[in-house]
Amino acid sequence: MHWQYLSSSVPKNQQDLKAILLKNRQVVDEKSFFSPPLPQTLELKAIGIEAAAIKKAVKRIQAAVKRQEKVVIFGDYDADGICATAILWNVLKETGLVAVPFIPKRQVHGYGITQKAIDEIIEAGKPKVLVTVDNGIVAHQAIKYASDQGIAVILTDHHQLETVKNGKAKLPKSFATIHTTQLSGSGVSWILAREINASAAQNYLDLAALATIADQVPLVGANRSVVFHGLKALQKTNKVGLKALADLGEIDLLLLDSDRVGYSLAPRINAMGRLAHGLDALRLLCTKNWETARKLARTLTETNASRQTLTADQYQLALKQAVEQTTESVLIIASAEFHQGVIGLIAGRLMEKYSKPVIVMAINKTTIKGSARSVAGVNIVELLRTVQADLLEVGGHPMAAGFGLTLEKLEVVKTKLFTVAKQTIKKQLLLPEIELECRLDSTLISLELVKTQAQFEPFGMANPKPVFAITGAKIISLKTLGQDQKHLKLWLDIGGSEPITALYWKNGNLKERLSIGLKIKLAAMVEVNHFNGKQQLQLIVRDLVEDKS
Repeated sequence: MHWQYLSSSVPKNQQDLKAILLKNRQVVDEKSFFSPPLPQTLELKAIGIEAAAIKKAVKRIQAAVKRQEKVVIFGDYDADGICATAILWNVLKETGLVAVPFIPKRQVHGYGITQKAIDEIIEAGKPKVLVTVDNGIVAHQAIKYASDQGIAVILTDHHQLETVKNGKAKLPKSFATIHTTQLSGSGVSWILAREINASAAQNYLDLAALATIADQVPLVGANRSVVFHGLKALQKTNKVGLKALADLGEIDLLLLDSDRVGYSLAPRINAMGRLAHGLDALRLLCTKNWETARKLARTLTETNASRQTLTADQYQLALKQAVEQTTESVLIIASAEFHQGVIGLIAGRLMEKYSKPVIVMAINKTTIKGSARSVAGVNIVELLRTVQADLLEVGGHPMAAGFGLTLEKLEVVKTKLFTVAKQTIKKQLLLPEIELECRLDSTLISLELVKTQAQFEPFGMANPKPVFAITGAKIISLKTLGQDQKHLKLWLDIGGSEPITALYWKNGNLKERLSIGLKIKLAAMVEVNHFNGKQQLQLIVRDLVEDKS
């Protein structure tokens, strides 16, 4: 793996380190970075939302509240879509209108708003207003169909716009379109909620933060504001569903950070939309009953455990196809054995392993659902849109996308994508690489360093947790961990008064190639391990090599 140093400087103290981290992140306004503006104060124009559109939407919703009209909130089955639905549903309820939430079933309705889903909604009693959250920006036919039925469609979304040949954005013909790529789907929903009822919306900033982390959008600008302030609200949340979920997962809400949200809370919410029905996750976020919350929290946790097992098994199936495509610029994996609820996770794991864009498809009789994940510098939505004429649908972000096609188009699409990828993706974008902030002297590895890092929280895309180069570390002891002995734990002498532990997840196989006394170089993160009320420094290893200097 290539080590890419973002800075050639070696910090002498914490102030030096802080300056290096700021420069590496190209932070221009230090004050707003460390003290992001409150989401309540974000101006619409500054976050890319058209004021006229949101004003029109709010006026129509206020009329619906006054007349007590039926309003449907059309969400999505992932954590972002579920939280977006919960935010708007709760705020409308507190404003005087009980809306009807609709969370599509992945296996039945597919992604986003569709004619099939609209027919189902109308059959249950046609609404006057339908608000999409976290979806709809490329659903031209479905939005037109709903509008033709006399439904006022208010579209809110953050996914990438579709463009026509002249480069102009192609927007669905909705009653009002509220769109920006500067926020998550829940962030957009929260802004709409803020414009409807600012005081009520304040109570749901915790859900907007959770969803923003879960959706892995860049944590800069408006997203950073939402997460920075929303995490504080999440740490002291009054939502019994979140408390029950945290209790069951042994998650200390007071210690909650972006990592713990991303690895512990969000997957449990996402699991329902992957394997079951996201409506139960929505119920968890909205319930005020402790008994109901505990029951739903158990359901989410058990479903997530099943999701973990299924993903691990199907990842092994995907690997068998991946090894046959190592010369390609994109991996394209397809199988009738794949569950469409986990293909995105499989694509993500393969992308990390092979450092190239990955497309994974679940074949279901005559139709196929696909999910794609990409590397920096390769816009996966644009790559997929080169074969849009052969697809049923496509949408997403530059780094992650979803699509559908018929079985008869599979080989045509694969061939075209292999060709386009080989012609357009530069080889240097596919080289395994790890970005390092700088080389770190052992004297700086301390609790003070952890405090310096903490000022840069929340970490995520575009503001990653710092990874440093640490040289001259001598192995004192080592062992493998875990049921399958797949993790590695090292005790290292880095020149301090005491040894420091280092954990290298999923690399237990390296134990046989390492030995006590060996001097190594590490690419690692510096963290604090909280155990039995004590704080202990530890390293989380991303890569290691022998130090021959």
